[in-house]
Amino acid sequence: MRKALDKASAESGVAEAEPEAETDSDETAVNISAADLEDGKYQAAAQGHVDQIELEVTVESGKISDIEILSQNETEGLGDQAVEDITAAIVEEQSLEVDSISGATNSSEAVKNAVRKALDKATAEGGSDG
Repeated sequence: MRKALDKASAESGVAEAEPEAETDSDETAVNISAADLEDGKYQAAAQGHVDQIELEVTVESGKISDIEILSQNETEGLGDQAVEDITAAIVEEQSLEVDSISGATNSSEAVKNAVRKALDKATAEGGSDG
């Protein structure tokens, strides 16, 4: 059966769809509640919809106590609000598994990626980088 499908695809010029590549986001995800986060301030950046979003994550008593946006140029009224909403949700939930903001997915994901990078520093370096 498989050979017949391959032959039919080749004859018709239709390429068979490639299986989707697996992302490594689950492998690099930081489980905040299980992570051994060292207290300190950690800076990181990630590409947003418009430009880099730079932030600083403060860890106190092994938990995220604050996320300060150092710079961002996301779309006024949408992306910039998403940046604020996502950082607040991450601090409140102590998790990167927060919902992205509809219409501002790139900005939302950039914040999560930057926080993930900062938390990677908090677990790997075991001290403040800023």
